[in-house]
Amino acid sequence: MGLFDIFRMGKVVAGTVRAVRQQRALGKDLAALPMPRFVEECLANLNQSAGNWQGRARPPHGSTASIAALKRLPDDLTEFYAHCDGFEPVHGDFPAAIYPIHDLKLGADHMPSLSARLVSYWQENGNDSEKPGLLSILPPDDLAALASHAADSYLKPSLLDVAVPLCPPRGSDFEVILLTDSGEHLPRGTVLSVEGGSATRYANFKTWLASYASLFGSLSAAFPAHPDT
Repeated sequence: MGLFDIFRMGKVVAGTVRAVRQQRALGKDLAALPMPRFVEECLANLNQSAGNWQGRARPPHGSTASIAALKRLPDDLTEFYAHCDGFEPVHGDFPAAIYPIHDLKLGADHMPSLSARLVSYWQENGNDSEKPGLLSILPPDDLAALASHAADSYLKPSLLDVAVPLCPPRGSDFEVILLTDSGEHLPRGTVLSVEGGSATRYANFKTWLASYASLFGSLSAAFPAHPDT
């Protein structure tokens, strides 16, 4: 590898680190907003797609409080539903189609169940977890952990069936919120983003959605759309 190649690689790495820092900063800013602004700004960032998709918030359900209590939803998710009844696509493949509150159900009530989806993925692709049969869970915003697949907690697949998916599962990939304390670093209200047979954890619903929305907002800032000339 020549000096020019090393220099070019260094620029790519520096650019990647800068983009990640920008995303983290935006995610923290979003998560700190009061819920009405949080809903508005997350949706605006998620819609930074150069017209490839668009989503919108549904009006709040009239019985949010009673449904949330019946389903034992964590406080920040209940507050979210008090301001909107989830997100829905207007057109395109909107990436955060959060269920209406009435449609939330346990992982066991999906077909196939969440645990069955995960085990099926492992049977076909293998499980990279250091603890066989357990879902490895990575800390958020940790590039070193992502690169080395260094989990800081583990979960039995069966516990996914007593968690609640936030969006329609995409095969073996899904986002769930824990309704019970489920181990180290996994208190009630934690959101797990399961993808590729492992998961990343987020402290709560607001942290997860802010981080996810900031990805699209920061990408839009880094790679602005240019009109055809």
